[in-house]
Amino acid sequence: MRPTRWRSCGTDGIRSILRKRPRSWAENAACPTGVLRSGLRAPIIELHIDYFKPLFLDEEFAIRASLIWNEGSRLNTEYQLIKQDKSLASSAYMVQLFINHQTGEPYMVSPEMLVRCRRRWKAGEFHQHT
Repeated sequence: MRPTRWRSCGTDGIRSILRKRPRSWAENAACPTGVLRSGLRAPIIELHIDYFKPLFLDEEFAIRASLIWNEGSRLNTEYQLIKQDKSLASSAYMVQLFINHQTGEPYMVSPEMLVRCRRRWKAGEFHQHT
């Protein structure tokens, strides 16, 4: 089976990815409330990647993603690509800002979906890796 490839250009690329995935995946993303139906968008405003070791096309590796707590109207995510020998191939962080999809304006206070997500996080509903 050939891998599916998506070309991403800001939020339009993310929308096309979500349309190609099963509907339940898009509706039940990290905090199941239907991010697309809610009118929220979270374009990437900052992305930083550090490369340490190469990964080859046939090489298997693990991706560890961590959502970093913050009180702002944004998502801060850190990533690590870990080789089979447990060495670090790459690390990255990404910042996504919540915006109103109709106006394009950033939310000055956290949207209700994010408030509910934080409440669940504080209650210990999210699995933590160490």
